[in-house]
Amino acid sequence: MDASQAREFFDTQLCPRWPDWKPTPAQTADWIEWLAPLDWQATLKAVRNHAAASRYKAPIAADILASARAAMPPRPKSSQPTLVTLKAVYRGGCTTKKINPGEKFDCVPCLHNRTIRPDEKEYLERAVRQWLNELQTRYPGGQFELQPIV
Repeated sequence: MDASQAREFFDTQLCPRWPDWKPTPAQTADWIEWLAPLDWQATLKAVRNHAAASRYKAPIAADILASARAAMPPRPKSSQPTLVTLKAVYRGGCTTKKINPGEKFDCVPCLHNRTIRPDEKEYLERAVRQWLNELQTRYPGGQFELQPIV
């Protein structure tokens, strides 16, 4: 679903099953955001099952979303993940500690031999920047080059 379909689903399928429930604008926005990535049919089945099995005055989001996600068909892989293993290679410049040029530093555990999905690109970039900042803080004036390990 996209956002407009999620809104339609919320208005036509979810709310009518709990007529006493009056969601606030914030709750409505949350539901639409939660519903948008889900499949209409899987979510409809989850909502129907939840409505039939519960006596609550409002739907329980965690129950419905878990059931809908479990019932969704697996998504095809959009692209092959990349295996990321990096080392930082010291290129000189540090004046406070003795380091040999060409010395290699293993990457932080969050990057070592970790499969990065395409949607994690921002995470990877942020982690790499943080790691380089740590090295430059630890070794003032040091210049480091990242090298992938093949």
